[in-house]
Amino acid sequence: MDVPADDRKRVARRLSTMLADMEEAHAPSGLIPERGAWAEALRSRVSTEPGATAEFARFVRHLGRLSSPRPSQKWRRECVSLADAASMRGTVAECLRALVECEPQCSRKDGAHADWIGGHEYHYHYLVHQNHGDFARGVVWAAALTGGPGTVPLLGGLALRAGTRNGDLYEDLKLAGAASSPTASSSWPATARSRTWTRR
Repeated sequence: MDVPADDRKRVARRLSTMLADMEEAHAPSGLIPERGAWAEALRSRVSTEPGATAEFARFVRHLGRLSSPRPSQKWRRECVSLADAASMRGTVAECLRALVECEPQCSRKDGAHADWIGGHEYHYHYLVHQNHGDFARGVVWAAALTGGPGTVPLLGGLALRAGTRNGDLYEDLKLAGAASSPTASSSWPATARSRTWTRR
């Protein structure tokens, strides 16, 4: 039976939309780092909820889409909405705290932090692997947006930890920028913002 061209187009569009929705409801493999203490809270959510919800998948996908130092207002609004839908406020807060307080990754155990560094000639530590940089910055922004002024001490600690060469800990200026940008661009009280730079 012949199907009118207009009907075929409508069916094709509908199928395309359904496939896109199905893909969006699943977190892509490799998006959540398999190593690094800072992502443990996210891995724990996956292990305790094997059939991760569509809300969780949409949220982590959203974090991975952050590719600029300062996300758009639309990205920020969606981030808060998706975080609440997936009940992720506490999880991203744990990730932020881990970035500040937990042991960094080790080049000997976890490999170099960037693909251009070959072998294990240099033993050093780093906070986030290059391949997960955008995702980690998305986590930091999510924690700041959902945690409000209460995250300022942690953001300040991360900005200093990532932005300063400390012994064998490799600096990560992009991560440091992600920690300082939310406070600089927010409407939080100036006294709260100033504490970002006084945590030593």
